[in-house]
Amino acid sequence: MDDLISIIVPVYNVEDYLPRCIDSITSQTYSNVEIILVDDGSTDSSGEICDAYALIDQRIKVFHVDNGGQSRARNIGLKQATGNLIGFVDSDDYIENDYFETLAKGLQENKASLVCGCPSATKDFEIITKEQAIIRTMGGDLMTVVWNKLFRVSVLEGVFFPEGQVHEEIEFNRKYFQQVSSVAVIRCDGYKYTLERTGNTNSRFEQSRLDTYPQVLDFIADASKAGLVEAKRAVILFGLVNFRSMYEVATKTGQDVATLKKIHRCFTHLFKMALYNHAFKGDYKRLARALLLVVAPPLYIKRYSS
Repeated sequence: MDDLISIIVPVYNVEDYLPRCIDSITSQTYSNVEIILVDDGSTDSSGEICDAYALIDQRIKVFHVDNGGQSRARNIGLKQATGNLIGFVDSDDYIENDYFETLAKGLQENKASLVCGCPSATKDFEIITKEQAIIRTMGGDLMTVVWNKLFRVSVLEGVFFPEGQVHEEIEFNRKYFQQVSSVAVIRCDGYKYTLERTGNTNSRFEQSRLDTYPQVLDFIADASKAGLVEAKRAVILFGLVNFRSMYEVATKTGQDVATLKKIHRCFTHLFKMALYNHAFKGDYKRLARALLLVVAPPLYIKRYSS
């Protein structure tokens, strides 16, 4: 019998998108699934929609909780999951009907810890090492998101999302990679991301974004301890991009001088780490851009921030 896949869906005020999302999951050609809908204190009709679907499909489990954010909702889903495999879908997105069948095939007859669906993969299927997976996740085509991946439950044992933070997937990636042996990559375009989603964290600033700094440093330390030199460089560069973007958004949204200085200190430290670890590897354009932000932030903003 096929392994049971637990599909975790955090739900918050998405009444316009939710039926499409749930319909796409219930119509999967891979039918041995449990669908865990975590209503995160929705104030629209999302909770009622979840309950209505649970009445017509016994594979659906609904949990209504006080609003605590996406990370907490996902963690509740992880604690309730009973499947051998774990997948995630965001409630304003949807998936093609063969999406999880395609991902599940990527874990058949191999010992990979997880499979990642990648539309731009150069091969139909491949098994890559842990280091290659970190490099491609933190700075390449595999991305840090969880909705394009299917995990063996053993890889997520004791792994949860940090709550009350944005970019929570950085720490989640760090933790599960500690338990990864290899990763399967399959060419797949079955996940449909909603581009017009509201409240995009790329366009607003939250103080909790600064919490990503120790997360990035911990990830760098893990890679260093494991002797994964190229992975370490990839994580450092990821941190640079993250804090560069953060500085730009903080400037655009009129954050105070103290906040800008904190971000700049983090970026400068990561820049020095990049130099010491030869992370730029001859990419002088990237080096010059980063150096400008280090030595002359106003000029950087004038040059690069539109």
